Amino acid sequence: MTEEAGEYVLSSVRGISDDDKRLIEIWSRGLGLPPSQPEKAKNLIKRMAYARMAERLVLEFIPKVYGCPAEDVSLTQLKSSSGLWQRCDIVANGHHLDVKNHLQYGQGCPHPYVKEFKRVAGRDVAIAGVATEHWRPVRPHQVFLGVVQLTDIEKVKAAINELPGREHAVTIQFHDDKLPAWAFELPGVAPDYEQLFDLARTFAGWQETTLAAAIACGREKEAALYGELDDEQKSIVDRFSLTVKSAGYSKATIAMFAISEFMKRCKKVGRPSEFIRFLRDMVTFEEFGSHERPLKPGSIFGSLSTRVRSRPRLREHPAAPGRPFPYAVQEGRAGNPYEVAIDLEESQCGGLHDSTESIAGLFDLLGKAGDGVAAQELSFVHFNVQGPHVLVGKTADGTVRTVYANCGGERGGYACNTFPLVIGVNASCERCGRLICKQCHYCSPDCDRPRPVVVGHRGRQGTSKRLAYR
Repeated sequence: MTEEAGEYVLSSVRGISDDDKRLIEIWSRGLGLPPSQPEKAKNLIKRMAYARMAERLVLEFIPKVYGCPAEDVSLTQLKSSSGLWQRCDIVANGHHLDVKNHLQYGQGCPHPYVKEFKRVAGRDVAIAGVATEHWRPVRPHQVFLGVVQLTDIEKVKAAINELPGREHAVTIQFHDDKLPAWAFELPGVAPDYEQLFDLARTFAGWQETTLAAAIACGREKEAALYGELDDEQKSIVDRFSLTVKSAGYSKATIAMFAISEFMKRCKKVGRPSEFIRFLRDMVTFEEFGSHERPLKPGSIFGSLSTRVRSRPRLREHPAAPGRPFPYAVQEGRAGNPYEVAIDLEESQCGGLHDSTESIAGLFDLLGKAGDGVAAQELSFVHFNVQGPHVLVGKTADGTVRTVYANCGGERGGYACNTFPLVIGVNASCERCGRLICKQCHYCSPDCDRPRPVVVGHRGRQGTSKRLAYR
């Protein structure tokens, strides 16, 4: 690929500086762009440009939100062929960050790829995740997912494996794979759960909100709804609360608990979809905002909620120093000098930062998978968790069935990566038991099932497609 072509690609991405271009040129030389495949080379350069913009997004975000300087370590490659830049991209407040960007393609798996978790001077390097929608013209839309250290998710995994009655250890690995968005957190951006629980007991319209806040602050048995649950529901709350007390309240805690208990119920025909619906309620907060809150049937706060309206939102920024949310303020006003103002958006992830709605997406995925397992009357005896995006089970007769996965096939010379493929939604291959992708018709690399492939040619009316079998 010529230098002029590379310059054209970079000039089409707004916001790239001269130093950024020099840095991307160094990266491209290291990759060895294929001169015989100009389109592929252009895509690689654009991918590197978005990766650099992801670094700059994090460099801008940290000082604005947390008020501490962030050092652009990646840029030191322009002056030295070796150094700290080989282990991290940014240093902020003494913490080393390795920025990983993911380009979102269609229905592809929207998670950054992490080859390994690095270390500097005996300390873990945190992964800073960014998601990029590449299809936007001129300037991409990029979202900072947050940061994660390997010790954070290993702590959650250990807490789940130590739960009473754990038959099989959760063995999900998070290196050399795509890291789920639910693994990332924004430090310090979370509700004050003690305060939220106290407020919810007075103002909440949904009993579930009060229970969710109680679980988050370790006071689950103080919630009125807890006493109304049946034994199985109390067991779920108790196990989840025990996990929270051991590993902390995070999206990773919610997600890995959901996956582990989902597998447990798939082994015993234990109504996995009903469990997922119940767990969703356990982490859902209603909105405390400028509108009247909806009522849930049977709410013990129903009569009060019809008369209470919360004040308009007062939050300037969710992570402003000294301004946790939700928060209560005492505000002088004629006739009511101590009105309580509550500020919290509706959340399906316990009020945690989840810009890509990864927890809601996981609940949807597990709910559909549970319906598919139940519809086919499957009962598994063992699961192979190959990664956070693949769940493969084995039935008592030795049949292997994929419960959910991301596609490993190709379309047009590029990875298909469609996600999710779900049992009951996607057909299962009769030969290998893997799910068949509706986009590229792939199931598994060694399967000899004849499958259609997309064959296309470009004519005067554009690209036409037909299916051929191989």
